[in-house]
Amino acid sequence: MLYVERVRNYTKIMGLNRGVEQAVGECIEEGILAEFLSNWKAEAIAVSIFEYNAKRERKLWERDQREYLRAQVKEEMREEIREEVRAEVQKEVRAEIQADWAKRHRTGREEGRIQGIIATGTLLGISKEQIFYFIENYPQWTRAVCRLVH
Repeated sequence: MLYVERVRNYTKIMGLNRGVEQAVGECIEEGILAEFLSNWKAEAIAVSIFEYNAKRERKLWERDQREYLRAQVKEEMREEIREEVRAEVQKEVRAEIQADWAKRHRTGREEGRIQGIIATGTLLGISKEQIFYFIENYPQWTRAVCRLVH
């Protein structure tokens, strides 16, 4: 563990290559794994650098994967929200169209009825001014007459 701790500490200060070389040199001087590190110094340095790089690369890869997945989930959520909003807007538009159609239909029927009242009143000898007076001032009368006319 002494060797690994030194590698970690020195790589923070000196960078990876110099930190590993410094740790190996000190461990040999202080008798920590001295025989092994003396006999296999180049290999120990290479493996330590490779292992350290592999861990670093794995962390970077995991971070990249998290970022990628986060972006993917965000896009999926955006699409779900778009679909929900699209469905809500479609409902609203359909309701508006139906209300508009119903209003036009009612208005058209009323206009037709009023024309019928005017035609009937004219046939009965009532002036248009009198008919309009009743239509404007007595809406209940107008509805009652509309029912009789149609």
